[in-house]
Amino acid sequence: MTEQRRSTREDQEWDLIRRIQNLAHKAERTAFDHSNLVGPPPSQHHLDILAEIRALTEQAVAQRMPRPATLPRQAEPVEGKKVSAPVH
Repeated sequence: MTEQRRSTREDQEWDLIRRIQNLAHKAERTAFDHSNLVGPPPSQHHLDILAEIRALTEQAVAQRMPRPATLPRQAEPVEGKKVSAPVH
């Protein structure tokens, strides 16, 4: 039962990290959008804060999800080879 709670809490943490990350990316993308007439352009301080949020969330994701040591190899082309669907 403890394992389920821990898993749910980890899922909630992941969800929160992703939401923060998405909001930071959205804010950065729309920072200089001229169709956004809501207020003055963002200050450099504002952009620095967004960049720090993005860096921290990417760091949190990287710490939780270690990258594989080797990448999977790319599939080879099938030119000149007969390809058939598996028969069940």
